Parts: sequence; structure tokens; C-alpha cells
Amino acid sequence: MGNPEVARAGFAGLDLLVSLDCRMNATADMADYVIATSQPFERHEITVPGDSSYPEPFVQYTAPVVEKPAGTIHDWEFFWAVSARMGVPLTFKYWNYGLRFQDIPEGLELSPTEKPDPEALCRYLAKDCTVPFDAIKASPSGVRPPAEPRFVRPGPPDAPGRLHLCPPDVAAELAMVAAQEPEQGFAYRLTCRRVLHALNSAYQESKELRRRLPVNYAHMNPEDMADAGIAEGDVVEVASAHGRLRTLAKAEDRLRRGVVSMTHMFGPLVGSGDPVADGGANVGQLASLSEHVQPINFMPRFSAVPVNVGKVRRLQPA
Repeated sequence: MGNPEVARAGFAGLDLLVSLDCRMNATADMADYVIATSQPFERHEITVPGDSSYPEPFVQYTAPVVEKPAGTIHDWEFFWAVSARMGVPLTFKYWNYGLRFQDIPEGLELSPTEKPDPEALCRYLAKDCTVPFDAIKASPSGVRPPAEPRFVRPGPPDAPGRLHLCPPDVAAELAMVAAQEPEQGFAYRLTCRRVLHALNSAYQESKELRRRLPVNYAHMNPEDMADAGIAEGDVVEVASAHGRLRTLAKAEDRLRRGVVSMTHMFGPLVGSGDPVADGGANVGQLASLSEHVQPINFMPRFSAVPVNVGKVRRLQPA
């Protein structure tokens, strides 16, 4: 999330903020109500949303393995209960990225008085599967149905619908980037970094991750660190034109000089100035929501962000 102060001000201005989660995250800290929801192994699951990610046909359905803790609720159950009390009918549909709800032709009308059966919802999602749902249910390890191989055949030379590898708007944007002058006053470019033990904000508080990564370090080329008088483990301040954060420096000889690499989704929305106490730093503080955004989807610039890095002589609030 770029420029988190904007989101924080927006959340603070809401009449009501309800958070559904299993832990107290930044949104829950600001919420009027926090609803504890069930987690995997505590609810019915089906792999249908992941169909496009598999290299071959596969489907798996599982019923809850353990009872959900007392006082928790399924997230779908929460929304159904709210709609039932408001008298707003719900239609359950199979959705995928890019589809508008109103354009999906079929749906399962949900009763406003009888709570839906989660197995029935999974059965509906699998209604067009080549394997009957009862067969899927009887195979808890999943089903890998045989499928005829598919091949992409070459089309005729005059076939319509060809893919333009560089349409005019993309060409214009590339030309604009090529003509840009380097931004002055910044010695480094901040790039993204992935880690093995976390996925975005998931598993951030796992013991194994925190053992390896108490903070999201600012990884730097050792020669850059030596020139800047920065030693391994020093508290450094990373500053862009839009914000600043503090974290610990870590040498990484595989990085090019002039590059700083940090992982996202660590720390609070806005740091206190003590990265160890905060558990890291939110790199979104360095991004802008109004400058350097994509022209079509308005995606902020989250990588190659011009920054300066300096050693913090004395640890004090930012």
C-alpha cells in the first residue's frame, strides 16, 4: 500500500469499519469491530479457484479437519447473516478474474432464512466438473482426471484477432520513459525482494520467519555500504521524495552497486522509528499514490524508487 497515511485517514473517516481476520493486523487496530473468522482445516474447501494455476487438470475437496474455535465464524457466514438481516437477497456465483457479477449467467439463489450448507456451495462450484462431485468427495487426496492433450495450431496468415506485441499506447509509454532524464538527488534505487517463508502479509508472525528475518533488511552492495560508512546491522534511514523509513542494513554481494533491495509487508503502516520494535518497516511509506502512476490502472511505482540511504547515528523516533 503506497502512502499509508492516505488509507489511514480514509479508514478513520468511515462511519463503521468491520474487520474479518484471524489476527490483529493494521486494519483491525483501527476497526470498530473485529470478527474472528475460521481458517484452513476448519472449513470446507475446494480447489476450484486455483484451476488456472495447475499444469494439468486437478480438483480436491475437503471437509473441516478440526472444529473451529468457539466464538469464530466463517467469513461467508458473516456476509450471509448481514444480508439476511437486511433483507437483501444473495446469489452465489462462480466468479473469476475479469468477470462482472451481472454478466455471469447462472447462480445459486441463497435462502434468507436457512443458512447455506457449505458442502452444497462447493458442490455448486464443481457442477461443471468432468468428475462428479461425489467422486471428488470420495477422494480426499484429490482427483487428477485424464484429459486429451491440447495443442495450439498455427492459424492461416489472414486470420483476424492477432496479438499486437507493441500497441500504440504501450509504444508511446516506452518512448516517454526513454526520454526521461534521470531523477537527480538520489544515490540509490529501491527494488522489490521476495522471501521464502512469507507470502505478502501471510506468515509474517511465524517463528521461523522471525528467526530468520526480525526485520525486512535494507540489502545493499558491500562496496556501497563501505563508502557510506554503514556496517552490517546498522540502523539506516531510507528516504524517497515522498517519505522515509528506518530499518537495519545487510550486505548482499549479488546486488549491483546503487541498488537497495527490501521486502514488502513488514512493520506497521507508519513506523515508530525503531525497526526492531516495529518488526520491520513498511516500504509503502516511500511510494506516492499521485505521482509516477501507471496511466491505465494507476498502479503506483513500487520498484526502482529513487532513494537515499544514511546511517542513523542515534536511534530515536523518526
